[in-house]
Amino acid sequence: MTGRRADDRSSARQPSHALDDVLDRIAGACVEDGGGVRVGTLVASFGRRGYGALLLLPALIEISPIGGVPGVPSALALVVALFASVWLLVAGVAGRGAADGEGTIAVREATLRRQEASWLLDLRADIELSPEIRAGLDSGVPLEFVLELELNEPRRLLPDAVRLEAARRYELTYYELTQHYRVRSVDDGGGRNYRSLPAALDGLGTLRGVELGGLAPPLPLALDAELVLHLDQRSLPLPLQSLVGAAWRLDSGRHAWRWTTSAEEEAAGTERSERSAGQSAGKRVAGGAS
Repeated sequence: MTGRRADDRSSARQPSHALDDVLDRIAGACVEDGGGVRVGTLVASFGRRGYGALLLLPALIEISPIGGVPGVPSALALVVALFASVWLLVAGVAGRGAADGEGTIAVREATLRRQEASWLLDLRADIELSPEIRAGLDSGVPLEFVLELELNEPRRLLPDAVRLEAARRYELTYYELTQHYRVRSVDDGGGRNYRSLPAALDGLGTLRGVELGGLAPPLPLALDAELVLHLDQRSLPLPLQSLVGAAWRLDSGRHAWRWTTSAEEEAAGTERSERSAGQSAGKRVAGGAS
C-alpha cells in the first residue's frame, strides 16, 4: 500500500496533457468558482501555454453571428493584441536583452551540384535558438526560416553578372497536444516530425538536394555563390512583430564560396571511384563465399 501511494503521489506531480483531463480540470474549477470560470483558472488548466489557447476565443466569436455586427471585428482585433502583449510579457520574450544567451546560425558546409538541367544545394548548418525564441516556439508561435542563395558569374572588366537568385522557406512548429516538432518546406509542403527540439533543429540545418532551378546556357567556368539562412521576423504574428527585440534576430550572415567546373568534375570522379571500389569489394566477397 505504501508503494502504491508513493506511485500515486509521483504520478500526481507529473503534468497531464490529455484533453479529457484538461476538460475535467475546467469543469472542477467551474464548480469551485460557483458556476463560472475565471480567466486565470482557464490559463492554469491549460498550463503555461494557456495564453495561446485564449487567442482562440476571439476567433470563435468572430466566426459567430456576432462577428457581423459593425465594430465587433475591430474590437476583437484589439483583444487579440492585448492577449498577445500580456502573453509576451509573461513568456519573457519582450524587452529582454541577450544576457541569457543569443541564438546563432553557423553554416558549416554548403555545396552545389548539377543534376540534368537543375542545380541542387546541400547544406549543413548548426542552429541554436535564444531562450526568447524557444519560449515563443513552445508557446505556439511558428518560426519561418528563409534560405536565400545567389549565383554570380565573375567578370574581369564588367560587374559580376547575376545568373541565379533563389529563396526557399522552411517552417518550424511545435504541437502541444502531441508534444512534437515539425519542420516543413513552405514551398512544396513536405515535412518531417521530431520528438525533441535539438533533433528538429538538426533536421532544419541539414538540407540535401534543395532544387534551385536551372541556368541559361552557356555554363560559365566558375560561379561565386552566396547564401544566408535567417529567421523571418515578418512572418511572425502581427502583435509580435512590434514587440520582439534583438533577441529574436537570427541570421547566419553571408556564406560565400566559389564553384568551378573542374571542382565538380573532380568530385564526380571521386564518387565514381568510390562506387567502383565498392562494387569490386562486393565481387570479391561474393567470390570468396562461393
